[in-house]
Amino acid sequence: DLGTLVGRLARFLAVSCDKAQLESLAESCSQLLEQCSKSEALSVCRGRVGLWKDVFTVSMNDKFDVVYRQKMGKSDLTFDFCP
Repeated sequence: DLGTLVGRLARFLAVSCDKAQLESLAESCSQLLEQCSKSEALSVCRGRVGLWKDVFTVSMNDKFDVVYRQKMGKSDLTFDFCP
């Protein structure tokens, strides 16, 4: 259930959203998924490794790094983000 997943992701990221915001986000995700399944024009949908470099701005990448360190700092998992 996409709505449930959006809610879980919001809680994981410590983002407060009311029910209307979560429903709107789930609907937007649903529409994007539908477009991705029908269109080759959306390169974001292809899921190729390293695509984030083409999509993230510098500030988005900095924000991701902060959240990643907060959420994964105690994990012993390691990831190479540069293929």
